[in-house]
Amino acid sequence: VKRNEGHNVRPFVLSRSFFAGSQRYGAIWTGDNEAKWSHLAIASPMLLGLNVGALSFVGADVGGFFGNTDAELMTRWMQAG
Repeated sequence: VKRNEGHNVRPFVLSRSFFAGSQRYGAIWTGDNEAKWSHLAIASPMLLGLNVGALSFVGADVGGFFGNTDAELMTRWMQAG
C-alpha cells in the first residue's frame, strides 16, 4: 500500500478474497449471510478459522444481510460481533 507523500493516511481495504500476506493490508469480510440462526452458528467457527490463519481483522454482517432478523437474533448477533 503506497502512502501519500507528506500524509500518514492509508486507504481502508475490505475484501472477501485474500492471499498469503493479506493480513498486512486490509480487513476480510466473510460475505453476505442470511438473518438466520444457522448463519450465526457458522459465523464464529469461520471467523476463528481465519484467525488461526493469522487474519485477525475479519468480520461478518451483524444481523444478516438477506432477510429480516427478529429482536432475539439481533441481540445474539450484537453479543457475538
